[in-house]
Amino acid sequence: MNSTEPLVVDCSETPRSHEHTSLDTPQTRADEESASPAALSALVHETVALLQEGAIAEATKHPDFHKLTPVDASVSLSESEHESLREAESWLTSCPVQSRQWIIYEARLRPDISLSSFHDLLSTVLLSHGFQPDFDSDDASRPTGVYRRKVDASGAPSLFHLPTHNVVFARVGVSASKLRILRVYVCAVGGSVVPAQFLPSSPSVNVALHATADTIFAHLQSAIEEIGYALAILLSPSFCDGMDELAVALDDDYVRDVAAAFDAEMKATLRQLSLPLEEYAHANEVATAQLLSVLEPLYAKFHIDKPQPARPALNPSKSPATDAAGFETIAPSGDEARGLSRGERVTKLVHALWQTHRSRISSFVDLKIRDKRAQIARRVEYTTRLRRLALQSILDNAEAKKMLQATLGSAGDPSWEGAVLYEGSCILGKIPAKFYVTYDRLVFKMGMFMISSFKDIAFSSITRVTKPHVLGISVISIHHTLQEGCAEVQLTLVSDVDRVFELLNQICSMHNITNRPNDGGGSP
Repeated sequence: MNSTEPLVVDCSETPRSHEHTSLDTPQTRADEESASPAALSALVHETVALLQEGAIAEATKHPDFHKLTPVDASVSLSESEHESLREAESWLTSCPVQSRQWIIYEARLRPDISLSSFHDLLSTVLLSHGFQPDFDSDDASRPTGVYRRKVDASGAPSLFHLPTHNVVFARVGVSASKLRILRVYVCAVGGSVVPAQFLPSSPSVNVALHATADTIFAHLQSAIEEIGYALAILLSPSFCDGMDELAVALDDDYVRDVAAAFDAEMKATLRQLSLPLEEYAHANEVATAQLLSVLEPLYAKFHIDKPQPARPALNPSKSPATDAAGFETIAPSGDEARGLSRGERVTKLVHALWQTHRSRISSFVDLKIRDKRAQIARRVEYTTRLRRLALQSILDNAEAKKMLQATLGSAGDPSWEGAVLYEGSCILGKIPAKFYVTYDRLVFKMGMFMISSFKDIAFSSITRVTKPHVLGISVISIHHTLQEGCAEVQLTLVSDVDRVFELLNQICSMHNITNRPNDGGGSP
């Protein structure tokens, strides 16, 4: 054909079917069928559907990269997503920038890559987007993990307008599952200054900020995948070669982060286990203080020395070393490492690190809880002994034994005697009365002068003392074996209810110890 002649394509004829030749193979026929108009049309419709439904993004979503902040704040998150978002937001306490809205991303990283390599990669990506690193004011050479980029410079700064900056805060650490992660936080600061009282309770969705953050994180994700820093690459074919003899080791910063995470969990566990024990000991100490406050006037009146029982000796257990700074990663032996891929060896190192810290923390927590229980037992033993001696020292005083007869005079029963441990006004049922507490009995004096009457309840007939609330008022309920069965005592001074209750409770306790058979305990 002459090159100067135009190429003419005849479209009027119907395409003829291909003749079967030696090149007409099944693969050739399949290619021809896929290139048919019907097949191409179906492919176009499928592509449009994927683009409209976002199926491509879903199908190509990398397991190591996640956007934690939803674009639509009204979208309900699952419990695991809420937990991840709360954990990520807790890291913002170390960020020097304050903002009402952060876009948060998370990437899982390999534990055998140095921290400086991650920082260099992150800085390179952010510098390419026009961000500049922010340095600590105290040390100009130390970066804070914050990067800034001015968005607009329109107009000079004023009282109600500041230049808008995009801010990126990045931090590498470990998650609750002890995997190494990079969290990237993006926000916008500056702009129009609005007084706080005019701000909405929840910030509106900033679509432009989400788009900017998505672009930055997409570039960062691409760089991490390309250079091979993502965690999932440890399971890729390039890391599954059993002939790879290169030595593997975990990064020192990752080892320190894991140790710090386990130590934080250890402290939380110790607090959770120790808090009920501390509350129990504190309740006993408060009860002792309330009892001593009731008996304090009697010590001063009869010049009685306050008892000081000996405190139980402290015998703390020898604590194991909890500092993980000297931890050395033990690599698999030659026999174990033979035939293992690089990714499997790194995984074994990580699991060995976790197991070492689990064993260390478990033994330390067990030892500390045993010591805590022994300490609580000593404190409770001391307060129990102090309450008993505080009451016993008054009962043994000869002058105090004459108090009840001197108080009641000839109107009382001549057989009643003993120290008046508490005296106050009360309402017995619905009758006003004078209330006297001794070690042997409770005495109620009702009426006045010549028409007064007495009612007594011996402690030997009292089964228990409770402190219920009747119509919102705290009263003392005395359960006994007499005909009435129960006596409701409402003290005039509400502040005395707890103190008198502890006094009655201690007296009942001492009577029960005295009357307990085969106990060997003598009378107080």
